[in-house]
Amino acid sequence: MKRITRKFLRIIFTLLALIVIPYAALYVYVNEQGKDLLVNALSKKLDTKVELDTFSFSFPFRVTLVDLKVEGLQANQIVADLGFSNFFTSTYVLHKLYLNGCTYTITDENVSAFVPPSLPEPVQTVSNAGFVVSPEAAAGIKIKELWLKDCNVVLKLEKAEPPLILKLVNISGRIDDLEYPDLDKFYADIYSGISINGFSQDDVLFLKGWIDWPNKNMDISFKVDTINYFMLDPYYPPFWKTSNLELKTAFMTVDSKLTAQNDDLLIDYRIILEEFAFKDKPEDPNKIKNFETVLALLSQGEKPFLHLRHKTKMSAPTFKVTFIGEGLLDQLKAIDEEKSKDTFNYYMDKSRDLLESGMDKFRALTLDPPVKAVGSLFEEFLKNVSRVFNIKTKTEKESGEEAPAEEKP
Repeated sequence: MKRITRKFLRIIFTLLALIVIPYAALYVYVNEQGKDLLVNALSKKLDTKVELDTFSFSFPFRVTLVDLKVEGLQANQIVADLGFSNFFTSTYVLHKLYLNGCTYTITDENVSAFVPPSLPEPVQTVSNAGFVVSPEAAAGIKIKELWLKDCNVVLKLEKAEPPLILKLVNISGRIDDLEYPDLDKFYADIYSGISINGFSQDDVLFLKGWIDWPNKNMDISFKVDTINYFMLDPYYPPFWKTSNLELKTAFMTVDSKLTAQNDDLLIDYRIILEEFAFKDKPEDPNKIKNFETVLALLSQGEKPFLHLRHKTKMSAPTFKVTFIGEGLLDQLKAIDEEKSKDTFNYYMDKSRDLLESGMDKFRALTLDPPVKAVGSLFEEFLKNVSRVFNIKTKTEKESGEEAPAEEKP
């Protein structure tokens, strides 16, 4: 019995030695050399200077980085719980990744890096084990749980007119099953604050849901909660500037739902005017009266809102004004025609002013906007609105044509 016990203990101690000694060696080596190895590898890979204050390796397989600085990126702390490579797909797995106090800055110089190029079809290769893998799979990484806390994304477009400094601040939340570079189905629950040219608000952006990219399905809720209308005042077309609207205060909410099935994407959202007040002594009281009339028509017993819908493809999203108008037209049809005809007649021409002046603003902030296409689609949408209220469009006024009335059941 004693011999059996001794043999058993020898086996246990041998197994422990085979595990503990290599781990101890790895622990010492990684803590001594890990910092230099990581900095050199990142510097070579990214072809830029990399700075790292502290690198530590702890039980069982946790790596902690403190004060990492790479071009455009500054991280107070990154903690990774390492996993093991999937030998069938060559995908490396991180069980948990914590990003604390990370800030990424996008400028005029590197903004083009965020426009994805057209990727060629992957070329399959055979691994040493005989499994068929692709180059992308060989370099893949999967993060089972990505935790964000007080992170920031800064967009600085100083060449835009007017210049834009947009910050997503204190980004927090989690993303599950994020895979790169081949996206799979993943889940996200994130919120953040926002700062635009000095105006700041905490916890106004909320995103929650899942995306199944391979099958082109998704179910995402995105909300901009009670944001200050004055934030984007420099970028509004003249008609919608706060000075022209003679606003003293205004807050609005954008509540949207993005659902896709088999690549057919529907974006359904409401723009809600949560709170507003006009100047005490407006320069044009009649204009204020018209504004109030429109807001009353759009409220229908609730806060004033616009209901918009946009249909497109998840794999290749496009913008069409007529699609956005589908939800709005349904909303307008519920409004009393006689009470609203004169007011909407006034704003039809103002909407065209918004389009013409607004496109000049967007040229500075977007890449190659399809201005002519949007213009023709916007005209088509306004014709649909005019049919609802039996209003002559600008083109029909100039030609003397009559606007066809909306058919009623």
